[in-house]
Amino acid sequence: MQFSIIVATNRGPELLKYLFVSTHPESELIVVDSHYNEKTKDFLSRQEGYRQIVYAPPERSPFRWHRDFSQSLNTALCLAEHEYIVRADDYIEFKEDFFDVAEKDVKSYPEKTLIIGQKAQEYNKEEKFIDYMSQRGIGGEFRYVNIENPAFTFSFGVAPLQLYLDLNGYDERYDSGWGFEDRDFLHRALKAGYVAMLDKLLMGYGHAHKPAWETISMPHIIYEVTKTEIEGGKVWAYNPYKLKDRREQKLQEKEKWIVR
Repeated sequence: MQFSIIVATNRGPELLKYLFVSTHPESELIVVDSHYNEKTKDFLSRQEGYRQIVYAPPERSPFRWHRDFSQSLNTALCLAEHEYIVRADDYIEFKEDFFDVAEKDVKSYPEKTLIIGQKAQEYNKEEKFIDYMSQRGIGGEFRYVNIENPAFTFSFGVAPLQLYLDLNGYDERYDSGWGFEDRDFLHRALKAGYVAMLDKLLMGYGHAHKPAWETISMPHIIYEVTKTEIEGGKVWAYNPYKLKDRREQKLQEKEKWIVR
């Protein structure tokens, strides 16, 4: 099975190297870098472990020049060619069996399902690939937990590309990471009738990294606005374009961004 792995970054090879600890030769890795540069391009061009590696700058929208993170994720979605998307951060190391577990999950659950993985974090002094979710009482000893609370985030896991197209991708009102763009996305998916399932065995490890800082406005303030919209039934990301239309354009020029 082939996946499109999408990663938004502005941090360089020192973190991206962890994406190559455990890889998937059938899948493509798409890295969209708001600080696109030759050093990172050269690093990625020398890596192995994926069928192809795509490295590109984000497609920036008018009047939203600095809103890098969501724009980078949407650009990656536009360049993705496979039916299922793996969402991962630039500091993630996949567990050795991650892609085997992901494949079994997407074959076992209906198309309208997001599979959320769990990732331990080095900066929380957590160890690699430990089931902290069960230790914290989430879902007891059950492997799979149905997630209905939009306060959960979908920052690591696998979902159908069609889901992203149905929701118009990530909302570009969010400036940077901090998880609120992922919380907004999951909230919209649940409101649109998709099902979110936590698989405790779909694991990754978040290596220590310097956090991004907001550049325009606080993401939690934006979420207070979008949350009200979503509860009112608006599940379409508030972007100045249709992701489906931009995707058709970006796929035509994809070849120039393939570095490996």
